[in-house]
Formats: sequence, structure tokens, C-alpha cells
Amino acid sequence: MKGAVKNCGIKKKVRVHSLRHSFATHLVENGVHLRLIQEHLGHASPQTTAIYTRLTPPSFQDQSVAINRLVGGINIRWAE
Repeated sequence: MKGAVKNCGIKKKVRVHSLRHSFATHLVENGVHLRLIQEHLGHASPQTTAIYTRLTPPSFQDQSVAINRLVGGINIRWAE
């Protein structure tokens, strides 16, 4: 893992556990329900799953598209 991180030019401290956080965040970005992510990660509590997931700009964009679709033409843009 250390070699892969070095080869990618990542300067941030990365551990194997970081992969769980990245995996959970990518699942959120791809629209996977938090309850399913909780099951995949084996968490008993949704609060623990919330710690693992990060809200990223793609997450906000996807949600604004979904909200706009639901409210029928009202254009909502999230501040970046």
C-alpha cells in the first residue's frame, strides 16, 4: 500500500483503513442508500456509517438534480 500511495504522488498520510472511508464516500456519490452502506460496512449504528461517509461536491450536485426533478422546474443551485 505504501508503494502504491508513493507512486500516485499522494502526500497525505494514508492507511488501509482510509480505503473504507473512500469506498463509503464513493458509494454515497453513486446513490447507494446509507442503510445499505451501513450493512456493507458491518456497522450496527447509522451514526458510525455517517462518520465514514463524506459529502463531496458530486454528492451535492447529484442531490440538487434530484431535488430539481422532484419540485418540477424550480432550479436549485448549491453554493460551492
